[in-house]
Parts: sequence; C-alpha cells; structure tokens
Amino acid sequence: MTSVPDYYKKKCELTAQCKNSTGAMVDSKYEYDPTKDFETYLTNDNGKLVDKVPFKCRAYGDFDKTCKNSNVAADVRHNKCVVTADCPTSVGADRKATYEYDPFKETGVYLENDNGALVNVAGTKVDKCQPIGNYAGSCNSVSIITEYDAGNMANTKCTMSAKCKAGETYMNTDYSYKLSEQTQHYLQNVNGTLQNKPPWVCPVPTGEYKTHCSDLKVTPNYGGEAGKECSLDAQCFGRPFHEVYSHTNPPVLLSLNNAVVDENSSSVWDVHYNKNFGFYDLGGGIMGLDDCKKKCIDTPDCLTFVHGKAYGKENQCFLKYRAGVGNGNYTGLNVYIKTPSAQKLATGPNWKEPILNVNFGGHDLGGGTMSLADCKSKCLENPSCKQILFGENPGSPGHWNTCFLKSIVGPNQPGSARNLDAYVRV
Repeated sequence: MTSVPDYYKKKCELTAQCKNSTGAMVDSKYEYDPTKDFETYLTNDNGKLVDKVPFKCRAYGDFDKTCKNSNVAADVRHNKCVVTADCPTSVGADRKATYEYDPFKETGVYLENDNGALVNVAGTKVDKCQPIGNYAGSCNSVSIITEYDAGNMANTKCTMSAKCKAGETYMNTDYSYKLSEQTQHYLQNVNGTLQNKPPWVCPVPTGEYKTHCSDLKVTPNYGGEAGKECSLDAQCFGRPFHEVYSHTNPPVLLSLNNAVVDENSSSVWDVHYNKNFGFYDLGGGIMGLDDCKKKCIDTPDCLTFVHGKAYGKENQCFLKYRAGVGNGNYTGLNVYIKTPSAQKLATGPNWKEPILNVNFGGHDLGGGTMSLADCKSKCLENPSCKQILFGENPGSPGHWNTCFLKSIVGPNQPGSARNLDAYVRV
C-alpha cells in the first residue's frame, strides 16, 4: 500500500491490493483532500477502497434558528464528532462556537445557543431516549441514539443497537421506537434479539361505561409510578377520557349523567362511618356495598346512600335524594355522600340543583304521590310546568313522596317549609 501526494492538484492518492469476495487480491485506488483527512476512514468493500465512517455524527437542536454556517464533521482519528457554528452573543456579535462529543457515549445531543456557545440540553430541557427493560444483563455494546425532530418533537425517534446473547454467542440486534411512546416499550433479550416483551398485561377496566365510549386504547406505562402502570384513553360522551390505574387492580368505571367515574373513587363518595341519614328515600334493598354504590349511580337524583346492618339484617342499602348525614352514632351503618361535583351530575341536564325546605301556594298544575323521577317526568311532559316541589306534604305531616307541579318559578325561600324541596327546570 502506498500513499502519494499530488502537490499540483492538492490531493493524496492511496493505492493498495485488497481482497474481494472470491479471495482474489485486486488493485484499488482512493483519492482524498488532505485538508479534510480527518473525515476520511477507509475500509475494504469487496476489493474496493471506500470511505466508510464507523459512526454517524448528528447535530440536532434549535441552534440553527439563531446560528449561521453550522457544520458537523466526524473526527475518526479521535473518535469524536465536531459541531461548529457562528452564534450570536447577548451583545449581537457572532462568536465561533464549537461542541465536541463522543458518539459512542453521548446518547442524545440537542444543542442550543447560550450567549454564543453551543450547549447540550438533552436530558435537561429536552427529553432523550432511555430505554426501559431488563436487557442489560445479557446484552453488551449497547448504543442508544436519539434522533430529534425539532420541527415536531412528537416524531423524535429512539434507535437502540446492541449485541445480545443467544446461547453461547452474541448477535447484533436493533430496536426503534418513538420517544413519546417510550413508556410503552419494555425491552428484553429474546434469543439474541431485542423485543418489546412486557412483564405484565394491562386489563381493560370493567363497567358499563363502554356503551358510552369509543376508540378505547389501553397502554402499559412501564416507567410509571407504582399503582399507575396502565393507561386507558377513550372518547366518552364526545370528550377525551384518560384514566391511569394499577395492572393488578383495574377500576370499575360507570357512566354518571354524561361523565365516566370510578365507582370506588374518593372523588365520588364522601364516607361517614357509623352514621345514619333518615327519610328522603329513593328505594334500595339488601345488597353488597359495591352493588349499592352502582345502584345509587344508576338511580337519577341519588345523592346519598346508607349501607350496613339495620333492623337486624346485614347489607341493607337505602338510597336518598338529599345529601346529608345524621348526628347520632349508628354502629354498623355508614353514609356515602356524593361530592359536590358528582351531585351536580346526578341532578341531570334538565334541572338546576335543588333548593331545600321551601314552599309556596298556588300556581298548581297537579301532582300527587309518586317517585321523584316520575314527578320530574310529569313536569317535563307539561310545557307550562316551570318547577316542582317534592318531599313531605306540609299539609299532611308524615306523608312523603308528595309531588306539586308549578306553573311559575316560585319565591323558593329556604326555610319556608320542612322536608319539601324545589327543583327548577333549566
């Protein structure tokens, strides 16, 4: 092999005999510019000398928005990448900025201009690829490259290369994914190849919410917090819905007047232990706590339920159309009250929140003894009905479930009656 300079043409010429695929030695020649020899890395490709740099140099970032004359070069003699640019300082003058990095060690380089200097903000201001998994024990020579898309960071790509053990040998393997989906990939070595092999499966939450939702998508979050290893995304009631949950304890989701709720969520129930709440009944029966919760959610106007041992029987369930709790202590009975946000949903889209303990005479459109749901339905069927009064008949104490339809929105002065509530149409 000989290398001869050509001073007239300002170039160097390298000649050698190289082995081709048949084993024969053939003559090969390569010419290069000596002023850029640090960019040249020659290798034999089937008997031919070719410039093939053993690593790629990339310069991602938003420094190009303010800096000029940017250039990225591979220094193969020193195994490093060199990024140069003319970047403005705070006083407006351009400064020659340089950033060097080891392509085998730095897994993500995202450069920005900091007062005339190029700085790498990957991993601080900008996320970089950090694959999740248990591949480390059986793979070596791991290389992770973050290919940023400054125009759309959601398209930033992660490419991982490694040599992974297969029996007694190691095999080259690659794996790629979007950085935005990193927590959905759990990499394991499967007989010499990197594969997304999750350590658990995310179950789909149960419940009747599915009848009101579409585009259900369940994804694992392998880098998430304990108890939040799974995500559910869907379109429910025409709005995006997102829920995180444990893969060992998926929630039961129910629809509650144009919303999806977790039936066991503290955001739905305010619990008062060893308490009771009398009157204002909507029904009930003997059933477990979970069934009682569901029945309250499924029953319009149910704001409270009482559950426990009563009248010598366990698992008694009493649904209530008022939100409240009594003062006395009742061992074995617990009161579950919907929180204010859940109460607003329970009143339905056609009614304002109830005004408690009111009454006014006249302007009657009929009524009688019936359930609250039937009373509301009768009012909605009558265009002249503006509101209802429902509860204990003020003229006949002890006579509950009394319904009065009214043609006007009355004075509705709180305290003008006891146990009679006003429901005004929207």
